[in-house]
Amino acid sequence: MPPPMTPGAIVTEGWTYEQGGKSVAYQGVWLHLPAEEAGELLLWIERVEGL
Repeated sequence: MPPPMTPGAIVTEGWTYEQGGKSVAYQGVWLHLPAEEAGELLLWIERVEGL
């Protein structure tokens, strides 16, 4: 079963967001998926693990 396509995915070498007025930063390689694509990927993983 081929994995779903994720044309909206982007890869970064770190990301930062604001929480409670403070900046939170994470380093490393991150794959960011749009919510609908992430949902499709999660369903695919669940199906493959169930085989």
